[in-house]
Amino acid sequence: MKYKRIILFVFIISIFIPTNIYANNVLNIKIDNKNMQVNKVNVKVDGEILKVDYTAYTIDGRTFVPIRELTESLGAKVSWDNKTNSATIENKKQSIKMKIDSDVIYIDNVKNTISKDSIPKFATYSTPKYETKTMVPLRFLSETFGYSVFWDQESQTAIVTTKEAKLISQETSESKTNDKKEIKVDSKTSGKENSQKKAAALTINDTKNGIIVKPKKTDGFRSENELKQMKELDKAEQLVEPQKKRNISKTLKKKGKVTIVLDAGHGGKDSGGLSKDGYMEKVPTLKVAKRLSEKLKGKGYEVIMTRDSDVYIELLDRAGISNDSEAELFLSIHFNCSVNTEASGVETFYASEKTVGIKSVEQKPFAQEIQKAVISVTGAKSRGAKDGSSYLVLNKTNTVAALVELGFLSNLEELDKIKDDEYIDKLVEGVYQGINNYVDKYVE
Repeated sequence: MKYKRIILFVFIISIFIPTNIYANNVLNIKIDNKNMQVNKVNVKVDGEILKVDYTAYTIDGRTFVPIRELTESLGAKVSWDNKTNSATIENKKQSIKMKIDSDVIYIDNVKNTISKDSIPKFATYSTPKYETKTMVPLRFLSETFGYSVFWDQESQTAIVTTKEAKLISQETSESKTNDKKEIKVDSKTSGKENSQKKAAALTINDTKNGIIVKPKKTDGFRSENELKQMKELDKAEQLVEPQKKRNISKTLKKKGKVTIVLDAGHGGKDSGGLSKDGYMEKVPTLKVAKRLSEKLKGKGYEVIMTRDSDVYIELLDRAGISNDSEAELFLSIHFNCSVNTEASGVETFYASEKTVGIKSVEQKPFAQEIQKAVISVTGAKSRGAKDGSSYLVLNKTNTVAALVELGFLSNLEELDKIKDDEYIDKLVEGVYQGINNYVDKYVE
């Protein structure tokens, strides 16, 4: 009898524990008068868990946080206008004005737009008490203020760093510097050659038994070499400040061979989207980028890759590589994830030259050509070419740029295709044709 009770107890535990664990990660809220289930997430700011009464959550791959708690943690102030349902967020350097259910925002009184999945929303919670909160996109706000954001998949935590990088002891700094090859930029070489050196240095790590061995780091600290890179990128950013008067061209003039920067999304500690069975977005993005690189080189393009192995590259570093290289084109490669498991298809984003001041050539045609070609080759559902002016890798690159989402890891049918090498080849062929079509029509 005693053993039967033990077996029964174990059986009951095996049934209920997984369900409870799953339930603890899911939040029931109401958005746009619709009841929804979203995934709970943690938020850390400068190493401290953000204390909120109403939990942060992810939806369509974007993390949303209550506005007041977030802005205060970022050292900013928020003022609310009940008449217009808009909020103004200010720190010592910048101001951001956002409106509920609107993709129009103002940064330092300059009009911009954000992607549809980053629009501020009212979310109604049932616990700890029934209340409606203003929820704003974590990454957009943080990066607009110039802070670093990355995602820790294992702990389901969005991590924001606002503090200035500090140097640790000389001994530790030297050991870190030795872990990476130092970047040497020759003033006599071209911008493209210097960029290739930078890209190589950013993607080289020691390996052991085929596994990348990354230097040990303490949160908030960077090596001297990394600080030098950051300063170089800051200088590059200052050179691409929005111009007051611009002549927007429909075509792009090439400088010798057409150079394209391929940016395999995510990498290293940033897994990107994650399917239910644990397939990480960073894997197929790199696979597509490598195969696409070979096809483009065979056609005579000069190709620069922001990463060619499983390493983490900051978003500003990716944009900096493109700007320093004087490349004609920049393409960031991604795959989608959504709480809606029925969501499917391919979509391509661009940063509109109408709202991003560093652009001097029309951006949408590049995204459209890629979108049309990928759909034609794969037969996937088309979600269109969309304005993604809030994406850092698009609004910080001063050339023609696009970001393509090649399918949903959260959709079981598309996930099976994405895991199939033959389908990856179709995606590569589609993007390849799209690039060629754009160059044939718009590059002089």
